Amino acid sequence: VLMSYRIRSNSISRNKFKLVKYQWRVYRELEDSGDTCEAVAKRLGLRAAAVRQIKSRVGRMVAALEERLGE
Repeated sequence: VLMSYRIRSNSISRNKFKLVKYQWRVYRELEDSGDTCEAVAKRLGLRAAAVRQIKSRVGRMVAALEERLGE
């Protein structure tokens, strides 16, 4: 066995739909509040780097969708 790992049943990353929904919620919280990544991270109990990464990832997804829809 080269590697073994444990998959938790309630993990966010196990269910990709839940993961996208969670990332969208963090992104909306950030955009709607107008706060910094650090303030939102503190409020949600996350690391600021994680919030910045989510903002970047979801921002790229939104831009790609807008481009596809011609907006």
